[in-house]
Amino acid sequence: MHRAEHLDRGLHLVRVKRGQNGRALAGEGRVAAPDQTTPVMRANGLPDASENAQHSYNTQYMSSNFYQRAPKKGPGGVPGYSNLDHVYVTPGIAVQKFGVGLILSHGKFVGAIPSDHNPVWATLFLQN
Repeated sequence: MHRAEHLDRGLHLVRVKRGQNGRALAGEGRVAAPDQTTPVMRANGLPDASENAQHSYNTQYMSSNFYQRAPKKGPGGVPGYSNLDHVYVTPGIAVQKFGVGLILSHGKFVGAIPSDHNPVWATLFLQN
């Protein structure tokens, strides 16, 4: 299976606003080899929103939690980081905020862990 086919299965094209050229791709970017998604996307003009966000939240944690009580730490927001979940944006979209959604108490997840992935989110704005 080619990388493009892997990307097609995990990432979802989101039209930001009808009639505009700005686009965002969001979802799981799992490919055959670790973290080939971000370099491929970056080479095609789609940087990871975590790389150019004005403000970042909980990016020291991975987007995968492996159903463990304590979230795994990693170099979040660093180019080449092997996060599974991403938000990629085309030029013309400003990334105000990017984060990994976690509710922690004393370094551990609160309540049930509903998924083996922590949600990633971004606040995006179309630039004029």
